[in-house]
This record gives sequence, C-alpha cells and structure tokens, in this order.
Amino acid sequence: MKPVTRADAAQQLAGSLRLSAKAMQQAADALEVLLAPAEAVAPEPTGEMYFSPEQVAERLSLHVDHIRNLLRAGEIQGSKIGSRWRVSETAVSEYIAANRFERMSDEDVAAVREYLREAI
Repeated sequence: MKPVTRADAAQQLAGSLRLSAKAMQQAADALEVLLAPAEAVAPEPTGEMYFSPEQVAERLSLHVDHIRNLLRAGEIQGSKIGSRWRVSETAVSEYIAANRFERMSDEDVAAVREYLREAI
C-alpha cells in the first residue's frame, strides 16, 4: 500500500467536500500549514538543576505520592515532560519558603497566654 502524502490527503479532503480547484488549493495550503512541524524554540540555558518527584520527596523527607499531589494541585511548580514530572531547584526553594514555619518569639507566646487566660 502506497503511503499517503499530505498533498494526497488534502486532495482527498477537498474532493470529498466537492470544492472548486481554487478552494481545493486553499484547503491543501491550509492543511500543509496545519501539518507542518512546529518550530522548536529552545529555552535559554539556565544551568538550573531539575529533579524527579522521587528526588524532591527524598530532599524534603516526604512521600513521593504527596509530592505528586502537590504538583497536580499546583502547590509545587513543575513541568510534565511526556508523562514524567520535573521540578526545578527554584520551585523546590519557593515551596520551602512558602511553607516555612517560624517560631514565635517569647514575647508573642506570653501575649497569647495572657489573652487566653483573659478569654477563659
């Protein structure tokens, strides 16, 4: 069986739609544009490291399923390359910074205790 070229596909499509010769050519041109491979734009190299969810989980001492849930929810920024997630160093650092727990000062602890004593 002979492979179907783009031009053949365009002619078959145009013929099945009963188009004029001019319209057939326009359909072939449009189909050619649609089927042409997209121009790849290479990102600027940043030198940044990218990690798998397993590597992120190990770095953060969390379960890999939790990391995948955070990626799906958008809480950790990541990219899917094919079917695999990749997470940049920056995204891991941003997640850590956004979820950092800061200890209250002794003065704040005393103020909260005083407030609770008065409220009860």
